[in-house]
Amino acid sequence: MPLIQKMSFFLGYPSYSFTVVIAGLLIFSGLGSLFSDRVFVKTNPMLASCLTISALVLAYVFGADFIFSRAMAWPAGLKILLVLLLLFLPSFFMGMPFACGLTRIKQDQAAALPLAWAVNGFAGVVSILAATLLAILSGFRVVLILAAVFYALAGMLSCYPEYGMIKGKRL
Repeated sequence: MPLIQKMSFFLGYPSYSFTVVIAGLLIFSGLGSLFSDRVFVKTNPMLASCLTISALVLAYVFGADFIFSRAMAWPAGLKILLVLLLLFLPSFFMGMPFACGLTRIKQDQAAALPLAWAVNGFAGVVSILAATLLAILSGFRVVLILAAVFYALAGMLSCYPEYGMIKGKRL
């Protein structure tokens, strides 16, 4: 939601922003999910993708305003293309952690798959509401910095599978 708000200022119309951001996030994260088993093969894919997301989000936090200020006079089509290009890498890598987590759960405890989907759905709804409220109270930059921190934490926790337990069994 904060991305949609941020892009509304740049693109000039909330409807453009909503369409471009949602479509970009869905398409690019879907591609990331599709390629999640082919990227970061020799490392912990969850850790690598989460740390990559953190780095890209922080780069976005500190570089987006500079880029947008230089491109403000561009025609709408080029602005939309720029937004899609800026969304591509973070969204692509955002599609990987859940896919990697599902693969791990499927290998270790397939019965927990429905719970993983439920937790993901719940977290998605709560995070959108929390991000929107936090953006109103603290600003867009704070939301993205916290997102980067939480992605880095999630990646680091993926290195310790003993923290993922259901009824004494490792996830």
